[in-house]
Amino acid sequence: MNRPLMLGAAITAALGLATSASAFTFSPVKKTFTATGPAALTLNGVTLNCTATFTGKVAKTGAMAKITGASFTDATGSCAQVIPADLPWMVKPTGAATISINHIAASVPACGPAKINATLGGGTIGINTTINPGACMINASLNTSPTISIVP
Repeated sequence: MNRPLMLGAAITAALGLATSASAFTFSPVKKTFTATGPAALTLNGVTLNCTATFTGKVAKTGAMAKITGASFTDATGSCAQVIPADLPWMVKPTGAATISINHIAASVPACGPAKINATLGGGTIGINTTINPGACMINASLNTSPTISIVP
């Protein structure tokens, strides 16, 4: 076998293994869910301590989910000024306990849209990242109901 053909076969085999190794899905499938919990939102040194509520649905294959609604609240009404944008946000499992959230954005303050990485374990979505453009920081711990998990 000539070298270019062997190299091509090796790359194809490696890609096939990588694809099957990263075939994580959400469970349960075809379920609507709510994710609620504390979320600290920081922009220009000002932090709002909010309760975030995301609503969404896991696809029938479990390969992805969509966050179709998002809101931020607090006792003073300050968090209601955060206006989520570019919904739905696509969520994909990227590992045994990691997810990506695509197109996460807010129109007030102007943040995103961006792809961010987060965690998912024990039914809790953990977000601790900066959304660019806009340099908006978010630190959140959102409990899903029903419990959403990642399966290999």
